[in-house]
Amino acid sequence: MHKFMRLGISLSAVFVVSGALFMYEVILTRIFSAIMTYHFVFIVASVAILGLGLGAMDIYKKMKEFPQTNGQQIWDIGIRSVVFLGFALPLLTLFFYKLPFQLLNFFVYIALAVLPFVLGGRFLSCSFSVLSKYSYLLYFGDLVGAGLAAFGVVTLLNTVNLIRLTVYLGEAILLISLLLNLAIIKKGSRRKVLAALGGVALLAVLAVSPLPEVLAREFSAYRGIPKMIGLLKLNGEQPVVEYSSWDAFARTDVVATKDPNEKLVLIDGGAAAPMVRFDGNLAGVKRLKKEAGYLAFVPEKPRRVLIIGSGGGIDILLARLGGSEDITAVEINPGSVAAARKFSDYNGSIYDLPEVRTFIKNGRTFIDTTSEQFDVIYLSKVMTQAAEGTGYALSENYIYTHEAIRSYLNHLTPDGRLAFVLHGPDDLSKALATVIAVLKESGVADEEIARQVLIAGTPGEHHDQEVNYPLLLVKKAPFAPDELAAITARLNKAQLQLLYLSMNSTPEQLLHYGKIGKTAATVVTDDRPFFYNVGNTIPFELYVLLALVLHLGWRWLKHATGGTVKNKKSLLLYFGALGVGFMLLEIALVQKFVLILGHPTLAFTVVAATLLIGGGLGSLLGQVAAVQRVLMRRRWLPAFLVAVLATLTGVAVPWIFSTGAALATSKTTLTIFTLFPLSVILGLPFPTGLRSLKEEGREDFVPLAWGINGWFSVIGSIIAMMVAITAGFRMVLFAGAMIYALLAYRCRRGLLGL
Repeated sequence: MHKFMRLGISLSAVFVVSGALFMYEVILTRIFSAIMTYHFVFIVASVAILGLGLGAMDIYKKMKEFPQTNGQQIWDIGIRSVVFLGFALPLLTLFFYKLPFQLLNFFVYIALAVLPFVLGGRFLSCSFSVLSKYSYLLYFGDLVGAGLAAFGVVTLLNTVNLIRLTVYLGEAILLISLLLNLAIIKKGSRRKVLAALGGVALLAVLAVSPLPEVLAREFSAYRGIPKMIGLLKLNGEQPVVEYSSWDAFARTDVVATKDPNEKLVLIDGGAAAPMVRFDGNLAGVKRLKKEAGYLAFVPEKPRRVLIIGSGGGIDILLARLGGSEDITAVEINPGSVAAARKFSDYNGSIYDLPEVRTFIKNGRTFIDTTSEQFDVIYLSKVMTQAAEGTGYALSENYIYTHEAIRSYLNHLTPDGRLAFVLHGPDDLSKALATVIAVLKESGVADEEIARQVLIAGTPGEHHDQEVNYPLLLVKKAPFAPDELAAITARLNKAQLQLLYLSMNSTPEQLLHYGKIGKTAATVVTDDRPFFYNVGNTIPFELYVLLALVLHLGWRWLKHATGGTVKNKKSLLLYFGALGVGFMLLEIALVQKFVLILGHPTLAFTVVAATLLIGGGLGSLLGQVAAVQRVLMRRRWLPAFLVAVLATLTGVAVPWIFSTGAALATSKTTLTIFTLFPLSVILGLPFPTGLRSLKEEGREDFVPLAWGINGWFSVIGSIIAMMVAITAGFRMVLFAGAMIYALLAYRCRRGLLGL
């Protein structure tokens, strides 16, 4: 009985630690997304997760240095790691939250962010080492803990502040460490039990006190130079944060600047949307007619308008100035709309005007699911990079892709307009190249395309062909003479710079403006949605990150093994391939379901949770004696089944969601059922490898296997983004399937020693 009680507590501890680390990964990316550019967020998050592998390798090193170490001593190391982890989560979160950000502290952020994952990796590898006989059962707890955390973290981030949430996580971890001390550590460890009990009591007091709310009121990291606020300070302004909110999608701030007629609504400290002072009288905001975006509504007349990415509400005012009285505003970030409503006295209740319908929704999902037609579809500097909050910070949105623009044009009235206000020449080049490709696909000749496009903007400072925030205006039919005359008059009155207009330009000049960015423009597609990736190539930061992860992992592996890596080749290949393959499949599937489920956060939650929980159930199935006997005889079988099911999933998903089943069933439910067979089998290869080590009397290699898998999981996430940028997410999915297929082949031939 005592044996099963210890196993149950150990399983619970794996469950709690795995879930807490998964939540903390999301919390870290939430905090760092608000203070760093997304390239640096990806680097810090990736290196932090590398800590899981480093912690496991550290345990292997200790076991090799002290071969006489018994199971009790290994447990002692693991439990101490859990105690430190319980205190580390809230303390480090508070540190990141309060430390004024400076780029010079970048490596400090990395070093501290990696610490909880090192502690977690130490504990998990200790658990699997001592209880290698129950690898399938423990892996069930590991995956299900992370999977339930994926479901729960979004709700918790929307309801609990970050500091209080990490206090809760620390409390759960210390409670489980107390149970581990009581059930597993032998007599004479009263000091350890009292220490764990004291930690539980301390965090329990914090959890019920108002202190976390007090500490969370000021995000002191903004005292440094993060993103837009830093730029404002460099320009001599003294920005004041008047309102802030956190949720699972982003941190939203309202910032007052020296201009009393305008505030800025910031998403994660970067994407800035103006909020204009408005008292209900349009005459008071006539100055906005000087904006390039206003040309989308010239000549002024009643129009039915769709605004995607309505932000602080300035685009609604532009539409109202243009005579529109039927405006649909779609905003993906609920915090932006909440912030605008918080300042309704300042902005004239812009989102609740009788002419405005407001939807908190992904703009791409809205346009793909509505049957409405619009006279103007308007997108102004829409930039979310929303997956920063989920850890896949280089993935972008799907509103500028070939498929999206085709959908916009299909939802325009015969004389309708599609308007983009962009950030600069590179954005303009990509958007224009994609628009031209869509029109050509529809059978429109070059001469006609040239008569349907206008490009203008605020004059630039450095080159006569550069503009600030250029407007790309595309008509579904050629511009009429009276429209061109009205637009030209407004251009002259507003002193805007004209780059292209068919009445005084040629089709050849239009094609020229499709190449004014730093590199030749490429057409952006749903499979390669990297609109903001300047240069259309793999960012230099990814190469640096890959080199850093490879170097750190290799050096730590050699350190852990005493330099004898050659005889670990089979471990390196098997568990490394599993790490890379799993990440390729997970990232590709999350991206594939962003469009299906309509929101990046929802896609991450549903897909990650399904893969993890389904994998946990598959691993639990492997603990059944009859199943385990089959797996031990055919160790290649799980990897082979993953390869087959991943390929079938990649092929079948578009068909499944285009049939009537998708209309008759909740898309979330259908997603879970579609991914469930693959997820169950994904839970088998890793514990099968660990169990094989036990069968062959090599259980001392279990921590090393964990370390290699964790290390290569990070490598896999980087490779996934590299492949996606160059070949698309579809290729990422099939590359993951191919890795599992090659792994199965080598296991079948006995080339891996497993």
